[in-house]
Amino acid sequence: MQPKKRGFGAGLGIGIALGIACAGVLLWIGIIAMLGSDVRLVSGSGAGAGKGGSTSSVLSREEEKKLAELMERIDQDYLYEADRETLMDGIYHGLYDSLGDPYSTYYSADEYATVMEENEGSYVGIGVSISEDQDTGYLRVMRVFRGSPAEAAGIKESDQITGADDVDFYQMDINLAVTYMRGVEGTDVTVHWLHGQEPMEATVTRRKIDNETVTWEMREDGVGYILLAEFDTVSTGQIREALADLTAQGMKGLVLDLRSNPGGLVNVATDIAGEFLPRGVITTLRDKNGNEETYKVTDDEHSDIPLVVLINENSASASELLTGALMDYGRAVSVGTVSFGKGIVQEVVGLEDGSGIRLTIADYYTPNDYNIHGIGITPNVQIEDDPDTDADEQYDRAVEELKKLIK
Repeated sequence: MQPKKRGFGAGLGIGIALGIACAGVLLWIGIIAMLGSDVRLVSGSGAGAGKGGSTSSVLSREEEKKLAELMERIDQDYLYEADRETLMDGIYHGLYDSLGDPYSTYYSADEYATVMEENEGSYVGIGVSISEDQDTGYLRVMRVFRGSPAEAAGIKESDQITGADDVDFYQMDINLAVTYMRGVEGTDVTVHWLHGQEPMEATVTRRKIDNETVTWEMREDGVGYILLAEFDTVSTGQIREALADLTAQGMKGLVLDLRSNPGGLVNVATDIAGEFLPRGVITTLRDKNGNEETYKVTDDEHSDIPLVVLINENSASASELLTGALMDYGRAVSVGTVSFGKGIVQEVVGLEDGSGIRLTIADYYTPNDYNIHGIGITPNVQIEDDPDTDADEQYDRAVEELKKLIK
């Protein structure tokens, strides 16, 4: 496979991808490409003038002159035919890639449309949840959807997707990589991945997949179990459905599993926090000018349910926001390993021509004014899961802690 090329902007510094891991970006291949991060969506005609400024003075005369000279050189002397739209997209991509921020990027109109569609709860793709692996530069599979094309192809959890068709995903923004997994229903894409160190590939047919971000069941001794895979627009309703069903079944306590959850939308995280916490501040966002925006809980229907939260090193972004709030209020016991450590927020803005940007705009702080970026959350009970056994030691310990709370 050949690395992806971005025309004129390729030399401006191709950025590394979202670590959601998620760094928090889990994202679904073809699901929530924002997934992984704490994200705010802003609609409208764009960030063109910034906040209160004019675009007329953004470029100096020298910068305008140099850009014009570079373009003129291509027009007059370049041996081959150059597509102007491709050149300009390359410049825009390069500008944001040059920030060196794995969470900030430019989207072409097609890429932006894909990103926005992925928040609607369904998508056309192959059916995996992914996050960026900062150690390898590729995309780690966090979850394979049951009955999906990916499952049929043999893709497994913890495999690393390295590319699609002839595009290499090395250090590519996860949101852009997702667009290569996506496409028209019924079309094929050849996926390349590593199973351990073994290269694998398979041609799969894209199809529509509903994004079920929440699964749940009642387990023995009245222990309710909810797995929250990411914070998507559909997640709040699914969590409420799960809680209502488990409550009707006589739930005595709840294990909320946020392991390998890469994050998602800030407002969804605060809405879900409202299911478990008394009214109050959940998180505060602070930008570079010291401006603050506070998110608060407005509901507390289930604030008396004994609660244990499971986290691991791939729990990121909105997962950490929720866990941090639950811990700061003393509302839940956390069990697992230190979380990923993503405490910054991105804003997604649509521009007038249909393109868009995703830009890091603020730090977020827990109710006790703690920012976990680059640090992570240390759970109350630290315990590793032994990969060489079929047992889930972290879950078993969570149940032990929950039974103490129930008593």
